[in-house]
Amino acid sequence: MGTHRWSRFSGVPLRAGDSVFGNLYLTDKPGGFDESDVSLIEALALIGGSAVSTARLRERLEAIAIVEDRDRIAGDLHDIIIQDLFAIGLGIQGLSDRVTEESISTVLDEAVDQLHQTVETLRMYIHELRSADDTRSRPSRDTIGMSCTAT
Repeated sequence: MGTHRWSRFSGVPLRAGDSVFGNLYLTDKPGGFDESDVSLIEALALIGGSAVSTARLRERLEAIAIVEDRDRIAGDLHDIIIQDLFAIGLGIQGLSDRVTEESISTVLDEAVDQLHQTVETLRMYIHELRSADDTRSRPSRDTIGMSCTAT
């Protein structure tokens, strides 16, 4: 507030319910502050507090919506994509067992291995989506990439 000395001062808290977000100060009104000024200042402080409270609630709702979207996407990846890839891998594996030519069987086995790697990568992404709010257990994209090439 510096070294300025005010001859007239009025202040009220910015609040919404029991939560106080700051203070509203008015100073140096010629003639001073009367009851109507105080009522107006209190009304402005309530409006300001409500605006801050509404903004904070909106941020929380947006964060919840993001978490819900991540859970939905993770569920879809698991329930649809991984199961489909697993079924395709089983089909190719069955073909590989029936093929008599070694070069074709090798190509089919490599395709199954690639599908398994893709499934593992998707599982890592699903884990990342589900644990995005806990950064300590969240794998990085580098870790995900390394797990693909290492398997």
